[in-house]
Formats: sequence, C-alpha cells, structure tokens
Amino acid sequence: MFECSLAIKGHPGEFMHSAQANDVRALLAESPLFGGLADAELARLAATSRLIRLARGDCLFNAGEPCQGMHVVASGRMKLFFSSANGHEKVLDIVGRGSSVDEAEALAETAYTMTAQAMTEARVIRIPRQAMVDELEADRQLSLKMLFGLASREYRMLCEIESCTAQNGVQRVVAFLLGEIPAGQAASPAVDLRLGMAKGIIASRLGLTQEHFSRLLKSLSDQGLIHVDQKQVAIPDVARLRALLIN
Repeated sequence: MFECSLAIKGHPGEFMHSAQANDVRALLAESPLFGGLADAELARLAATSRLIRLARGDCLFNAGEPCQGMHVVASGRMKLFFSSANGHEKVLDIVGRGSSVDEAEALAETAYTMTAQAMTEARVIRIPRQAMVDELEADRQLSLKMLFGLASREYRMLCEIESCTAQNGVQRVVAFLLGEIPAGQAASPAVDLRLGMAKGIIASRLGLTQEHFSRLLKSLSDQGLIHVDQKQVAIPDVARLRALLIN
C-alpha cells in the first residue's frame, strides 16, 4: 500500500505566535466553512491552530493514521486518494484554497480512510478537534454549514459512483469535460478549457486507466468533438458533445 513521508514543517505541539495567529484568522475568514464566524470565534480557533507548510509530493496524512484534527487548505492543491496493496490509486477529490478535507474523521475520532498529498507547494491549517467541537456547540449556523458540506461531499461521491457504473468511458469523459466549463460560460455554444490537473489524476477520478483516457480523448478529437493541445481542450460545439450523454 502506498505511504508517503509526512513533511510537517514547524514545531508540533507549539502554538503560533500572534502574527501567525492573525494570518490564520484571516485565512479562516476566507474559507466557506468558517467565513461567517465572528472575529472573537475566529481568534479562538486561530490561537490553537497550526499552519503547516508542505512541499509538492509531501503528505499531510496517510490512510490508517489516527486523525489529528481538522484541516483547511490555505493555499495550493491537495489530492485525496485511496491506494491498493499493489500501488494503484483511486483519486477521490482534488481540493484547493478554502476547502476542508477531513471533517468526518475529526468528528468521529476515527483513523484516516484516505491519504492527502500536496500536488503543489501548499499551506494547510490544522484545527484541534476539541477547538472545532467547542465552536460547533456554540454556533448552530456553523454546525449546519458543516452538515451541509458533508452532505454535499457524500452526494458528489455517490454521483461519481453512479457515473462509473451507469456510464461508459466516453460518457464519463464527456461529463467531466462539460463539468469543467466555467459557470459564466455555461450557455456558450463553444468553449476553451484548460485541464487543471494531470491526465493520470483525471483518469483515476473517472475510473479509467491513463491509456484508456488518452484513447478516448483521441477518439473525440478524431470526430471533431474536441481539439486537444496538451492541457488545452477546445469544444467547438458544446451541444453536439453533450448529445453523447443521452445516446
């Protein structure tokens, strides 16, 4: 089973000095989950939290390790994945600035069921479980936001499971490409996309091998449905591509 080294820079067990705490408070205020908290509540969380710096490839935690608190991505991107005994990965999600990654494990006090690895240089805020629970008990709106976030994540994962079982490979790739269209261009007849992650990671999320994913992209390109130039993907006729989902 895959296990990567933990590269936690700092002094475990030590709280931050006031300048760092102010930085963390500002970062928490920008996150969807904690953005509605009052300054005093943010200050309490920040005072007990740690700011962890990760280099690309470093792991925040490995599957099977005991949960050490809740983590919020302050900058960079993290890959969340399962790994089999023979080294094959199943990517669950790619998360970035403002995203929380392990609310369920923190609340249930269970071991991590997945591994979290930095795809880029990243900064992550670690909030001790008890500090988080104290704020949840004191703030009903925060509790509801966390509940809605967990429900949304579960729904998204169920949709991905359904996609892998009910859709063929072509339909999964088409659904992924259509899902990458920015909201502001949803009604555009033609769009240009830039894939924000490596093809191997996209393939894993779609339940495909990288070779199969590349063949499917080539097939769509040969049909004139897309044009691929490295990470750039042009969709000249969105409606024509979307029609593949119902055929």
